[in-house]
Amino acid sequence: MGSRRFPLELLLLLATACQLSAGDAAPSSSDTGAPVIPVATTVGVPQGTAVVRTIGTAGGALSAPSGDMQVSVPAGSAATDTVFTMTPIASRAPGALGTSFRIEASQPLRGPVQVKFTGLGYYAPGLGTKSLGIRFQDARGFWVAPDAVVHDEALDTITATTSHLSDWTLVLADAPELEGTFTLSQTVGIPFSATGTAALYVLPIASEPTYFVTGTITIPPQIAVGNSVCVPDAQTKSLDLSVAEIHDGVLRWGLNGLWALTCTDGSTGGVTSQDLFTMFDTMHINLVRCAGAYVGTQVNGSGFVIGSYKTDCGATGAVTGTVTATWDFRGCLSGGACQLANPCILGVVTCNMGVGSCAPGGNAPQGTICGTGLTCDGSGNCI
Repeated sequence: MGSRRFPLELLLLLATACQLSAGDAAPSSSDTGAPVIPVATTVGVPQGTAVVRTIGTAGGALSAPSGDMQVSVPAGSAATDTVFTMTPIASRAPGALGTSFRIEASQPLRGPVQVKFTGLGYYAPGLGTKSLGIRFQDARGFWVAPDAVVHDEALDTITATTSHLSDWTLVLADAPELEGTFTLSQTVGIPFSATGTAALYVLPIASEPTYFVTGTITIPPQIAVGNSVCVPDAQTKSLDLSVAEIHDGVLRWGLNGLWALTCTDGSTGGVTSQDLFTMFDTMHINLVRCAGAYVGTQVNGSGFVIGSYKTDCGATGAVTGTVTATWDFRGCLSGGACQLANPCILGVVTCNMGVGSCAPGGNAPQGTICGTGLTCDGSGNCI
């Protein structure tokens, strides 16, 4: 989860647009009935130093340096001295918040462990802990919810009891309203381009259409800076949680990405380090003195938000260059019914970056009419 710092975009928009009021609460997935369909992704890459601890039969615990996540091993769960490792990774789980963690043990366990995320109020100000959930990535790449989860609003924690050690993350529990892709081209400072995916989750305590934004952003494996070639600590990073809103017919939002670059000078061979960070936002929080405007027609409807914005700092002065982003976010109702070619197989809508597809969701009941004089046998066959 990283440092305890609200992104500036989140702070300003929460203060100016959300109009939080005492007693307001966001509906959880169980309140809305919105199904959350598991989504498969690639495996996240390490983002920092692992925490390593040997725990024996008496039990013990290991925690992330930030204190946001803890793994507790009860007495007897480890058959003998076992090396546990907790590695921060960039999460690709839908709705992921902050850093995810890869939990590993040097040998099989005899019993379950507890995986606990703390400090939930940081991620859901004004919403309550049940707006958040826990997911782990299984061997197929799907992010699924553990069976035994306890939300403790008083302690501001979510705890899962599990025997599954893999990649774990904190997520927004409800299905996203909009999903899609974006591009970024930035020549202010170090020139680079990036692509990414984002999911927009409704923030229901706002006076205008407002969303929590999560996602990932990816840059090239190498970036040229003068005579140097720079390599990022990781190509893909998780976006810091931020807030977006539709105001006066346009989407107001920003990107929060940060990389550590290791640069090698092509002439001298000298090695230096520097940071690379995104400067895109439509409210000029980052580039206050630079001109900016939406490019072309912004297409915003009930199920889609498509547009582009360019910030132009000019060619002279202390700050020069441009920052341009384009986006295409669309809605998709996961879990809805759809029709497959085989009428004896029930179809269910699944969503991938706002685009729906029809996937098998079980067999139609025996006796379902599937053609003239034909019925389903309950096993997916039309006879």
